[in-house]
Amino acid sequence: MRRYWYIGIGIVLVIVAALGAIVARIQWANSVPSRPKTLPATAIWVPAPPAPLDFSPRGYWLACWLDGARNVDQCELTDYKGKEVTYLKGYPGFEPTNYSPVSGPDPVPEARLHLQTVSSTMELWTKVDKNVFLIVHLQDGTVLVPTEDLAQLRQRYAPK
Repeated sequence: MRRYWYIGIGIVLVIVAALGAIVARIQWANSVPSRPKTLPATAIWVPAPPAPLDFSPRGYWLACWLDGARNVDQCELTDYKGKEVTYLKGYPGFEPTNYSPVSGPDPVPEARLHLQTVSSTMELWTKVDKNVFLIVHLQDGTVLVPTEDLAQLRQRYAPK
């Protein structure tokens, strides 16, 4: 009789431990990861929609900085570890690239490159014709778009 009691306690402990591990993993996946040291302090975390059975942090780090040597603004989208998001290669603006404001002086000074926080990755993309572009909103209302697509995107985002 005592042996069944030990087996029952063992089964309960295994179930509680498994549930605890699952809850801890989900909590970790939903938390904001530490900003990678390779990104500037102004980088923001952009959460992505949850995926079933994916318990890694879902989202991207978005960072913009002024490249003083070339006098251009650059923006980059990375995974939670700060690594390049390789599966987005080939889409305009998804690789580290030059960005320009749709209106106003170019480049935007480093002091104004404060990114507006977004609640989801859906706020980062825009579609023009059949092309999808990464757009960046700054806290002061400035909209940055990939420089090579500036003319196409200026019509959509330029202030009226």
